[in-house]
Amino acid sequence: MNKILKRNIDNNKIRLLLNKKDVILDIKDPLFKKLPSNKLIRIRKNEYKYLPQINRYFTHFNLQKSNHKIGQIYLLPKIIKSGYFNEKEEILPLLDFNNIYYAECIDVNECLQYNDLKKSDFKFSMSHIKNTDELKKTILKRYTKSMPKLSKNEILDLGVSKTTLKIIGKI
Repeated sequence: MNKILKRNIDNNKIRLLLNKKDVILDIKDPLFKKLPSNKLIRIRKNEYKYLPQINRYFTHFNLQKSNHKIGQIYLLPKIIKSGYFNEKEEILPLLDFNNIYYAECIDVNECLQYNDLKKSDFKFSMSHIKNTDELKKTILKRYTKSMPKLSKNEILDLGVSKTTLKIIGKI
């Protein structure tokens, strides 16, 4: 198995669009106390249209290891501007919390190699990710810009994590 790749510097900071301003807040900011959770699974804006409706299941694929927990509620904000990370410098992605879904994590599998995935793993995935080749293309689109020091092969060699969620509602 590959070494677990560090993917951020500070887990407690969130960059978001608030009153049309780009701001960085701590996850413990009172603003987040009004929400069903302060845990996030960020979804690219162009992929948001593929999310299912409320009371449906959704499988999200992430790079290597997600640290998602079964039973935990996650907000699904839209990434409206990608971030960047290279172990020394981090630019947080800009998130939009308007009209977003939230969901309960019901299953997690981490550090999977692409050849370990089965057809059933794609049952609840976004409609543009229904097989391993489509997943690889999507992972490369997501991470070649945010992790530019890694080659495409290095990104794919890290493997994926698979999180299955039940969409609970929208805020």
